[in-house]
Amino acid sequence: MRNQTIDIVKGLGILLVVFGHNWLVIHNKGELFRVIFSFHMPLFFLISGIFLKAQGRFGAFAVSKADSLLKPYWVVLIALGLLKVAAGGAFWPYFLGVLYGAGDTILWIPLWFLPHLFVVLLCVWSVLVVASKTEFEQYWLWLAVFIFLAVGYVVIGRFSEGVLPTYMSATFLGAEAVRGLPFSIDLIFLSAAFVLLGYLFRNQIGAMNFHFGHFLLALIIFSTLHYLFDETIDFNLRLYGQFFIATLQALAGIYLVVSAAAFLSRYKWIGQVLAYVGSGSLFILIFHSFFQGKIFALMSRFLSNDYLSSLVSFGVGVIMPLFILEVVRRQKILAALLLPLKKSVRLNSLHTVKN
Repeated sequence: MRNQTIDIVKGLGILLVVFGHNWLVIHNKGELFRVIFSFHMPLFFLISGIFLKAQGRFGAFAVSKADSLLKPYWVVLIALGLLKVAAGGAFWPYFLGVLYGAGDTILWIPLWFLPHLFVVLLCVWSVLVVASKTEFEQYWLWLAVFIFLAVGYVVIGRFSEGVLPTYMSATFLGAEAVRGLPFSIDLIFLSAAFVLLGYLFRNQIGAMNFHFGHFLLALIIFSTLHYLFDETIDFNLRLYGQFFIATLQALAGIYLVVSAAAFLSRYKWIGQVLAYVGSGSLFILIFHSFFQGKIFALMSRFLSNDYLSSLVSFGVGVIMPLFILEVVRRQKILAALLLPLKKSVRLNSLHTVKN
């Protein structure tokens, strides 16, 4: 049985991702940018940990995650590449960039998250399996969280400072420079730490009730830290503020979203809408940037009010991917290409029964 609170958390999280890429947030990368980015990507890694189960064989797990994460990544970017090549674009730089799988080497930047999440989940699954064979499993998992955070912070700092090859000569990938390693594996320690936190708190998050006092305390901590220090995080740009401040901001922001989800779950129609948005988070992640950017550019040609254009483009950036999802669910070939195989088979079976 699905947990509505967790689905609402996914819905709120993906709305923050879309809004984080909206003109209102990114045109000057001001305070709104620093606030949203300080926790919205750690939130998505944490959500991934909630659903993680260290069961079965490693090969079967890898195939399952490749089916749900790498398959839509390859299908979408290969389709875009074929269109690009047909329009006269260079073949090898584009497809080598897709193989590299970093934000700087692909056409739709947000898709860097998919191959990266794939390798992170394989890593964390392995850690869970090893820890499960020890006497003090929880102790070792908590130790891994702290070690991963510390090592990840050092690694991302080295990349951002140029000690490691942050900006590699990459004209053969179709980019002037590339931040990080293939599939962004240089971020694996930080990402894995938040995935492990999601795994460790999966039961508490699923059973969470809204507590006004705790919510207010988290809000005060989050607001005070931003007022005094204003650190932020951007995994794709290899930015992670002062270690303790940025991490505490991220955790406080995550708690606020989870707490808000628990509160909103009390209201049936709001909860259902946000849960539905959460169920389409993959498609929103893939397609939101294209629709949001195109609509904003189109409206800006006819309207002088960028704020109105931003709000409309935000709505379209959420609605159109959900529309595409519904179309895909009803088409066997598209479902097989873009949805996990088990899910696409189940949807097709249900569609056949209905007809």
